[in-house]
Amino acid sequence: MIYTIARGNWSGLINKTFRRIWFGESASILGAEMMAFAVPVFMTVGMNLSPFEIAAVTAAGSSAPLLVSLSTGAIADKFDRRRILILSSIIRAIIVLAFPFMYWLGILNSWVLGVCLFLVMAITMLFDAALTATLPHVVSKSQLMRANSWMEAGRGVAATGAPIIAGSLIPVIGVPWVAVVNSVTYFISAFTVSSTPKGPRQALSEDALDVTHWQDIKEGIRLALGHHVLRPMILTAATFNFFQSWLFAVFIVYAVRVLGVGPVAIGVIFSAVGIVGLVAAILAPVIVEKRTPGSAVIWAFVLIGISAIFAPLLDSMGGNPAAVGFTVVFAVWEFCVVIAVIVGDTARQTLIEDRFQSRAASVERFATWGLDPVGALIGGAVASTTIGLSGSLIIAAFGMAIPAVIAVSSSGIRQLKMLPTDSE
Repeated sequence: MIYTIARGNWSGLINKTFRRIWFGESASILGAEMMAFAVPVFMTVGMNLSPFEIAAVTAAGSSAPLLVSLSTGAIADKFDRRRILILSSIIRAIIVLAFPFMYWLGILNSWVLGVCLFLVMAITMLFDAALTATLPHVVSKSQLMRANSWMEAGRGVAATGAPIIAGSLIPVIGVPWVAVVNSVTYFISAFTVSSTPKGPRQALSEDALDVTHWQDIKEGIRLALGHHVLRPMILTAATFNFFQSWLFAVFIVYAVRVLGVGPVAIGVIFSAVGIVGLVAAILAPVIVEKRTPGSAVIWAFVLIGISAIFAPLLDSMGGNPAAVGFTVVFAVWEFCVVIAVIVGDTARQTLIEDRFQSRAASVERFATWGLDPVGALIGGAVASTTIGLSGSLIIAAFGMAIPAVIAVSSSGIRQLKMLPTDSE
């Protein structure tokens, strides 16, 4: 069976509703990334937490995808998605705004901060599940690829600029006020998504009304993992995320202790990688249209796998040459994975019925984001053994070849084709 994704053009994409969604989502991600930069500083300087407490609070926030992502998809598919988008943005704004006030009142501790970070991430999962299912009602199928490219580009700009902005603001206004800025961006998001369409409401039978929340979740899992295209794409993305989290969990320590790279150079490395990801988001529609979505995904993961073979060589070089080499390797990974993410989002939005959209997206988030803390934990554990930092990093780099094997061997991904125009 040949699966198709419509080829897009620019005409009609930048309608008012999409423009508002894009602006609000980009603003809220900028605020969230600024907060993500500021929170570790907040815990270290403002709250004077111990390393164990910092690790526990960080783990609390990152555990949300593993614990609640499947439920958020079931909820977003069952209720008014526009209302979910608005309420989730407002609730996140209120929670984040509570940070500085609790700190100023002297009632903020590690437990409260951990719970708040978990709630923000959990509600973000709900927002994301509703948003990805809303886009097909805002732009036509032929525009989904470019719409997802714009969304990913907005995220790239936010992720690249947030550390610079937050780092500049913290010495001037202090960490608590960065939380206030983040809260404002969530209120902006709530305003911008208020014009989104509700989407078609399903006419629920009495039997459908009796379906439990767990049955809704199982139906979403069955649909996503049973789909000939989505199953291998989810598996490749999950495997990549696992090994990437493993690698990045040890890379900063490795860069400082083994390569002798300073904090400024590390910041330059990740900023450069972020810029490459932004370029990939802009070029993704052009690259995909030159080939097919399936071949773009396959080549993306093949290039990731090929670049991983340089890890042992770079480790043996040491110093600044190794740092430059790892920057190039990470940039290749970022460029390729952004292409794969855009194709994956578009494929899911094109191939899955509207009433299952949020659940299918949440299964993917569960399998990918949910593995982030697992990969990081294993990476740190391996680095603590006799294998050491270098060995742990090299194992993770070679693990990047596994997604390439999955993608190449998948007939579903190979059969993912493209139509020149809308077919409906």
